[in-house]
Amino acid sequence: MQLNGWGDRCEILHGAGAEESGVLHMEATAGNNIFTAGSEKSTTLQVDAVRGDDLVKTYGPFNLLKVDVEGFEKQVLMGCPDILSQRPRLAYELHLALMGDFGASVGDIFDLIDVGH
Repeated sequence: MQLNGWGDRCEILHGAGAEESGVLHMEATAGNNIFTAGSEKSTTLQVDAVRGDDLVKTYGPFNLLKVDVEGFEKQVLMGCPDILSQRPRLAYELHLALMGDFGASVGDIFDLIDVGH
């Protein structure tokens, strides 16, 4: 961030976007990082989960929401209903091949961002 001149305007948060705050368990599978909420099995890494709406309390309203989460898109958006109700610009990468691993579809995403389909 410093090298690109963003150091005074950005902050790195160590956490993962999710539907609910808490802990996500991340395991490396076939070169991808896969999150499983509430998993009891041994995992590679535990990550603090943060709802997007909880970030508004600290950082103020969002006018842009960028999401690139390797199939976990639905769960991240489910943690952002207040943000989405403000209709921010969206920069979103959908990982169709991975979304099914988390029980999601493109229709689910369109419903959450209120896009007719």
